[in-house]
Amino acid sequence: MRKQIIIGGLTGFSLTVLALTTGLLKPTIKLVALSSLGIIPVSIIVSENIHRKVNQKVLSLEKALGDARASLKQLENVQDDNGRLSIGIAELKTELSRVENSLSSLKTENCNLKESLQFTQAQLAVSSSQQAKLSEQVIEYEESYSNELESEVQQKVQKYITQDREALKSKYRALLEEGEAIYAEAMLIS
Repeated sequence: MRKQIIIGGLTGFSLTVLALTTGLLKPTIKLVALSSLGIIPVSIIVSENIHRKVNQKVLSLEKALGDARASLKQLENVQDDNGRLSIGIAELKTELSRVENSLSSLKTENCNLKESLQFTQAQLAVSSSQQAKLSEQVIEYEESYSNELESEVQQKVQKYITQDREALKSKYRALLEEGEAIYAEAMLIS
């Protein structure tokens, strides 16, 4: 509707100006008043141009505002990510410090264990030497004990044999005497 008014006003104003310039119409008050009505469409056109430019400016500002909001949102996300990363880095530094302390403790313990191992190896060498000496002494004692035991067994066997012989002799004599007594009795009876 606005466009039709603008086109109609421009057409009327243009025709009036054309008629006045060519001399077809004489400039009267009525004619001048009617021709001034042609200015209204021009002001509407100018207003429409201004309105369109303002709308374009508003649209570009709204787009810039939307872009700024998107950038702000991205920056907030980056800031949140940076905060999380800072917390993660602090935690990693704490963990690294704990691991370094553990490593230091393990190095100290390793040195202590090496010293303990060297001391134990020295004691083992001494113990091995003592064990070798004790083994030699055991062999000597076994040989000595074996000889003494064999000698003692021989003596006891000899003593037992001697006692056994004596006992057998005594028993044999007793049996012999008893046999002689029985024989003597049998002879008396017969």
